[in-house]
Amino acid sequence: MEKKQGEREIWLDAVRGFAILIVLTVHIIQAVPEFHDSVSGCGKIGVWLLFLLTGLFTLRPYLSLDNNGIRQRHRYLTEDKDSFKRNESCNGKCFWLSTFRFYLKRIVRIYPAFLAVLVVSVFTGYIDVPDAVRNFLLIKGTGHFWTLPVEMKFYFVAPFIGFLLMKLPGDSWRGTMLITVALVFSVVFFYRNCPENSIELGWYLPVLMYGGLINYLIGSKVKVSAAYDVVVLGILAVFIIMVPAVRYILFGIPVNRYLSDKYLYISFLWMAFLFSLDRSKYVKRIIEKSRVLPFFGKISYSLYLVHYIVIQQSGLFIDDQLRKSLIALVISLLLAVVLERMVERPVAKLAKKIL
Repeated sequence: MEKKQGEREIWLDAVRGFAILIVLTVHIIQAVPEFHDSVSGCGKIGVWLLFLLTGLFTLRPYLSLDNNGIRQRHRYLTEDKDSFKRNESCNGKCFWLSTFRFYLKRIVRIYPAFLAVLVVSVFTGYIDVPDAVRNFLLIKGTGHFWTLPVEMKFYFVAPFIGFLLMKLPGDSWRGTMLITVALVFSVVFFYRNCPENSIELGWYLPVLMYGGLINYLIGSKVKVSAAYDVVVLGILAVFIIMVPAVRYILFGIPVNRYLSDKYLYISFLWMAFLFSLDRSKYVKRIIEKSRVLPFFGKISYSLYLVHYIVIQQSGLFIDDQLRKSLIALVISLLLAVVLERMVERPVAKLAKKIL
């Protein structure tokens, strides 16, 4: 049985929602002191999946083909299909113009919600004004904000990576370039030397490059099979076994933060997961029909921004651990929905009209 790739891949939205749920769940569990070390480093499992998806969506337009097999050289974003020429005639001026628009769109996408959360963070005492300024300027990443400088730095270099990709003659060469860049940075920025929560792009660029490579592994026409459902569930089982507390229960391995720097290995597992999920017969259909995971995917950025602050600040006023976790969960979801609807969505609509 074969299926065609739809215009909007709901299952990828669901995967993004799944990733943010991993991060949220781990941080809520860690808010309980006696369970903190049990899931140590597990939030990174969700973060590496989010990085893969960032690489996938950001680099996809550079790797895509139109219906005539002609490379759409300057379609940086899928929603920009009416903004760029669908042929090879776009010149250097067009490239730099569309690159400028790409930067503007990313700034508009990231900064309004981020600024709103930084302001709230200052008023709640989560960070002070100097730290808020440093975070805004991307020279520091307090707590969970460390991913923002990494993401923005990737957006800065993405058009130049894309320009090189477009100069290559075919998919095999472009895929080879992605792998080569990933391997080179994996050696230069060896993962075992990576400081935890580093804001330097070099450490994580391999994961983002592999995200671009996923474009060659999913979509188009694929044959679905129940065997891939087994693989999907098997990979999820592996992730569960990787949890420090589970390793201790099953194998007696002492609990530690061994997962914090395993982004390369975890990204390979997630790549296999996405490859298999795209070809699964049942799991993909279930998550596409489900409204829960796509919903979390929709509010994923806002939820990522607010959840950790809510969890940390809740501990200052609530002693009961279970009640604190439940209240933090509810407040995080409510604030994320408000932020997405009041800031993210209006800004995105305005940017679409202007840019």
